[in-house]
Parts: sequence; C-alpha cells; structure tokens
Amino acid sequence: MAVMRRCLHRLAPSAALLCILIATIAPSQASAQDDPSQKVLSLDYQDAPVRDVLRAMFRSVSVSFTVAQEVQGPINVSLKNVTFEVALDNVLRQVNATYRVESGVYNILLRPLPEETDLSDDRSPIISSLIFEDSDVREAIRALFKQVSKHYVMAADVQGVVNANLARVPLPLALDVLLGQVDSTYRIQGGVYEIVRRQTVVGEAVPSTQATPAKPRPDPRLAKRLGDFKVTGKYPVEVFSQLFAKANVRYVIREDIPGKLTLDLRGLTIEKALAAVKSASRTSIETINGVYVVSRKKG
Repeated sequence: MAVMRRCLHRLAPSAALLCILIATIAPSQASAQDDPSQKVLSLDYQDAPVRDVLRAMFRSVSVSFTVAQEVQGPINVSLKNVTFEVALDNVLRQVNATYRVESGVYNILLRPLPEETDLSDDRSPIISSLIFEDSDVREAIRALFKQVSKHYVMAADVQGVVNANLARVPLPLALDVLLGQVDSTYRIQGGVYEIVRRQTVVGEAVPSTQATPAKPRPDPRLAKRLGDFKVTGKYPVEVFSQLFAKANVRYVIREDIPGKLTLDLRGLTIEKALAAVKSASRTSIETINGVYVVSRKKG
C-alpha cells in the first residue's frame, strides 16, 4: 500500500489510474495461477485404466483426490495444452463419472442415474456399491444394512458363503441375491427385517423380486458404441462391470463367474458387447425392476 501511495503521489492522474488498475489486477492473476483447475497439461493414453490416468493427472497438479470404487473402465484420450479442468471433464465423461470439490479435495464418483419410470417401483433404500467374494453371508448382510441404516435380526442358522457384485440396486433385490445363495429369505415385521432360513418362514413372507422379471424392451442406454474396447485375459465380472458402468445402469452380478475372456468388442454397441460376453461366459442377463441381473447358467 505504501508503494501504491508513492506511485499515486508522483504520477499524473492518467498514470495514477493505470497504477491502480495494475495493483487491482495483480492479485487476481496470482489467484488464477494457484487454481489447479486452470493449470495446463497434456494427455496421451490409449485403452488405459481410468484410475491410473486420474492418479497421474492429480499427481501432476499436486492436488488430493478420492475415487469411488465403482468408477472403472478404460479410456482413450489425446489432449495437448489444455487446462486441468478440461482434461478431467474429458476423462470422466468416458466412464460416466463426475466430481465435486470439498475442502480442496476432488471427489470422483459416478454420475447420478437419470430418473426412470421403470426402476424400483417402491421406496426401498438403494445399495450404492458392494462386492462380495466368498464372503460370510452374515458379514455381507451386516454390510448391506450398515449402508442403508435399517434395523434387522438374523436367525442363527443362516450361514454360508456368498458372491455378488452390487451397484446401485434396491435393498430387496440385494437381499434376494445374497439370501438365495444360502437358502434363506426375509420378511418385514414392524419395520424390522427378519432374516431366516427359507423353510422356517411362517405367515406372509415378502414376495421375491426374482419372480417378477421385467418384460425385455430396447434400452437406449445400451445403444452407445464402444471405442477401442478389447478384452484380454479378464474375468467376466470385471468386463460386465465396465460395460454396465459405461451405460450408467444399475446392475447385480449374482455370483462369481469362472474363467477369463479374450474378446474384441471394438465399435460394438454396449448391447451387442454384453451379448458377446454373455455367450462367452455362459451367463444369462435379465432385468428386474430396471436392474440388470447377471447369473451363471445352470448345468
């Protein structure tokens, strides 16, 4: 301020005005330079895992970030001398993701699912993302209810191991997927979920969502074409998860699917790519209340 006063005292009025403008603009320029979203960078990746690309990007601008577990998939990008914000938008758009900034930390997450009329027709709580691999069913059920903050009780004889990949599905469907693997079911009494072995249910049980698959119909979200999407030695669960994430749809993979896949899916629509993976992995796909459900074929 003292320097500016001397400047104003010694210069003519027009020059003094210029001095004021310089003093006003300089701080905003410095602030822009400190803004990580405006830093310039270049990217060149082909069929690279999005999580690896994000890690390199945020390291280059020295900014903290988190990535939701369900943000997965390969990306292709070639950008030169663009701002960090532009680069981030281009990368996240390819995996249907977005971000929000809280206290200087970038939080990467999937884009919210568009409102649909054929999704769950009740007001059941939604399971965001959970993966179980040879997990104790009691631990799996505990994880479900911890996420939705509901009360439950479970009979001591409900035991066993479960496998499932759940992404943004209603609680009833998640329960059906897990409990069906250990011959169990549930009912709701006074707002409390009671989980029991199937043969011990008395009274009126909750109808299974498995019994009401939706009539197949074209889904415009599956019409999107894939770019350079090749699968080399990947597990079916991983490939299904990537394709469903690209379509931004809700899905459940009921159980672990053995084997590894090598497929060339370049240029296919997501619908045709899913059909190819389904055929190669000997699985079936149905829709239940707007949720895509993948199961192993029996026999």
